[in-house]
Amino acid sequence: MAALAQLDQAAVERLVAAILDTHERGGTIFVCGNGGSATTASHFAQDLTKSTATGPADHHRLRVLALTESVSSLTAWANDLGYDAVFEQQLRALGRPGDLLIALSGSGASPNVLNAVRYAHDADIATFAVTGFDGGPLRRLARDTVHVATGQMEIAENAHLVVIHQVVCAVREWKHERDASG
Repeated sequence: MAALAQLDQAAVERLVAAILDTHERGGTIFVCGNGGSATTASHFAQDLTKSTATGPADHHRLRVLALTESVSSLTAWANDLGYDAVFEQQLRALGRPGDLLIALSGSGASPNVLNAVRYAHDADIATFAVTGFDGGPLRRLARDTVHVATGQMEIAENAHLVVIHQVVCAVREWKHERDASG
């Protein structure tokens, strides 16, 4: 797949570093996305919490929350303030300075994702995007980006899965090395 061949591996490594830095400081990693990217966000959060654990007794696990998971929160905020507010409002309740928001979007133009990133900047929460197409406004708004250069949503979404799995493998390797060294 040409999009993967063009992927900026340095950007993937920066995403890994942002996750590890947030984890080491005791911060929370939040993940959000709209549509197909919502399922990728949920998948990413689950893999970061479970697949990076070094065993059942691992007490130094990553704290990761997918803002896509709570149906009651999503529908309550959508009902009261509109769908564009669903991630921002959850981040207002749960986020703290020093946390990290990872925003996934094939188009880079989902208003609910963009609003969460804008709020994160105001709240001193670091932001990292994973985008497709030309990256849309999200690519310019996030502090850093892994960009998949493709004009096909299916290719972008598939490449995003490859990216998140690369990141999870790198984080797991780091944790295993860290735990093995004491």
